[in-house]
Amino acid sequence: MIIVSANDLPSPAEMQSRTTKPTFPEKESTAGTNPAPQRPGQMAKITRFLRWSGSLLIVLSAYRYWVAMAFILLLTGCGLICARVFRETNGSRIFLGLATAFLPVQVSQLSAMLQSFLLGSAATMNGPLAWWQFADISPLVLLINFLLTLALLLPLSYAGFSILARKNRKQLTGAFLIGNAALLLPLRDAYLMPALIISLVFYLRWLHARIGTDSIMKLSEGLAASGITWIPVLILTGRSFLYPASFLLPVALLTFTAWWLINDVKNSTQSPLLVFTAELLGVIAAIAAWLCTAMQLLGALPLDLLLLPVALILLVLSERLERLACFYRAAAAIFACVICLHAEAATLLFMPAISLMVGMLLVVAGLRKQEKVPCITGIVCCLNGILFYFQYVIHFYRASPWLSSIALGLVVLLLASYLENKEKQIVMKTRYYYDAFKAWN
Repeated sequence: MIIVSANDLPSPAEMQSRTTKPTFPEKESTAGTNPAPQRPGQMAKITRFLRWSGSLLIVLSAYRYWVAMAFILLLTGCGLICARVFRETNGSRIFLGLATAFLPVQVSQLSAMLQSFLLGSAATMNGPLAWWQFADISPLVLLINFLLTLALLLPLSYAGFSILARKNRKQLTGAFLIGNAALLLPLRDAYLMPALIISLVFYLRWLHARIGTDSIMKLSEGLAASGITWIPVLILTGRSFLYPASFLLPVALLTFTAWWLINDVKNSTQSPLLVFTAELLGVIAAIAAWLCTAMQLLGALPLDLLLLPVALILLVLSERLERLACFYRAAAAIFACVICLHAEAATLLFMPAISLMVGMLLVVAGLRKQEKVPCITGIVCCLNGILFYFQYVIHFYRASPWLSSIALGLVVLLLASYLENKEKQIVMKTRYYYDAFKAWN
């Protein structure tokens, strides 16, 4: 038995404190407040950069010489932020690609400044295009702009193509630098500019045909890298329209358009309607290119000789077409035959010889493709040319009837002997070729 004294019993206050539940500090409510950012240092750097870049862009926008450069620097900075801070490659690829694409704009502006500095008042445009022209260029400003442009062009173009198409970055960077170098030249001549554009287009076509088989060039990044290399050529072409141009510029543009429509569109789509439309427009562009050239030669050559190459263009392009190629060959053959008959009726010089050559070309095309229309029209052109020269045989017979009769008799006797010995072979081959001709398209 345990005996407890009154002093050992707890007091009523102690009993109440023991039976009360323990209290904890209340959790602070987060309603109406934003959680603290996880990386306050990085966010502060980003906002500080955006404020400085925005202020700098506003300040520099008052000066035409530095706007494009400031915009390129802004895009480059955004690309670096995406790559270094956010570790996000897609945004970095987009920003650096845009910065690379805007480099030719800065180079074109530098070229305009250089031309204005070299030519002075002679380079001034008149009329509504006068605001495009720079005036009173300081040598110091030109030198600073040139050095900054060069400092941006080399590393940024290499970085842009490295992030878009790393495997072919050297070839693409080289082509891009060549295009910008051509853009920097202070040339505005009506004949030199088209020649420069034609040279660049041929070089870029050769380069893209060489690296186009790579799988990376068929992706969106590779296509973007290929498109960026064409920007200097497009700026050169657009700038050429601001100055007096020769017939070479529309001829070059129409020719390249025809080449693109006929050869490249069919590789990027499977729609028969689109392919047919592109090929038709390409043929029209090629004919228009020749007609622009023919208008320059209209006074020197007859119209029939200037229209005859249209048939040759149709015949050559039919080899590259996938839709209704036989229709284009038939149209070329009929058109060439009509031109030859009309030109020979007009007694044009050398037209019988040209008719013979055209006829042989059409016969070869008909035999090769096994088509009736080119073959028949070719035979007609050949007979047309032969009949013209047959008149000289008649003149010779009239001048020397006895000698001509002896020669004709010998030919007839030899022909009779040949037909008698080769009768079966001649009949069999004639029948074979006739049946094959009936089966042609």
